[in-house]
Parts: sequence; C-alpha cells; structure tokens
Amino acid sequence: MAGALQDALRARIVGETTFGTGTVLGEFDLRDGSALLLAIQEWLTPNGRTIWRQGLVPDVAVSLPADRQPLHPDAEQEMTAAQLEQSGDTQLLEALSLLAQTGGS
Repeated sequence: MAGALQDALRARIVGETTFGTGTVLGEFDLRDGSALLLAIQEWLTPNGRTIWRQGLVPDVAVSLPADRQPLHPDAEQEMTAAQLEQSGDTQLLEALSLLAQTGGS
C-alpha cells in the first residue's frame, strides 16, 4: 500500500527503508505431511518498482531510536498531544509535523 501511495504521489512515506520481502509464497504439500513454501510471484509497485531485497525507500528518512518502540494505534488514541510529543516515536512525530505543514492533505 505504501508503494502504491508513493507511486501515485498521494502520500510521502516517513521512516526507514522496508525489509524488502516482496514475494508471494505458494505452499506445496508433500506426501509425508510436510509442506514446501516457494516464492511463486514477486510484488511490484504500480510503477513497476521491485520490493524484493530492495524494500521501499521513504521520502523522508527518520530512524526510530534503538531504545524506543513505535507507538501502537490503540495507545495513541488515549494520549494527549503532550504525551505524544514525549513518546520519543520520532517517525510518528515527523509524520504528524509533515501533516501539520500541509494542512493534513
């Protein structure tokens, strides 16, 4: 979804380059009851950019400090603006700052 929004120039991606697991796995059952998972398709963005092993590069690179975890949406709903600011979630705070600068569009 992020790659599609980025390709369509509908959103700026904030954060770090994604892991790059852009494949679809097919499961093939074996006679002994086990299964074999094989990559059978590759995900591409609408503009044809490959994700596998490259990931999606953000428009605005922001690292999350090693001692911080990203906030969970359920927790964010209960937080005040001051609590969000103190959370240390640098990626969320940068995204909110960008939204404020553009008027939310």
